[in-house]
Amino acid sequence: MITVEKIKIYQRFRGDIDGFARAGAPDPITDDDWRWIDNILSRLHMIHNVSVSKDFKESTYIEIHKTVDSVGSAELLKSIAQHQLL
Repeated sequence: MITVEKIKIYQRFRGDIDGFARAGAPDPITDDDWRWIDNILSRLHMIHNVSVSKDFKESTYIEIHKTVDSVGSAELLKSIAQHQLL
């Protein structure tokens, strides 16, 4: 499950998994979590900035709602993707 806490950890390191690994902090985020957040932010960024298919949008939103723990987590991801240059 992706939580607000995991998303904030990702934000703190600006998506830099190497920097996160070097920090050595015992955080509750796994490599799989990190990759999932990277991927979903890329998909959301595309949804907000280029023309994508209806199926692409729907599958992205379904994936988000299957994987996050709350509406707050989903909204945070959407907000990051809208304001982040990838």
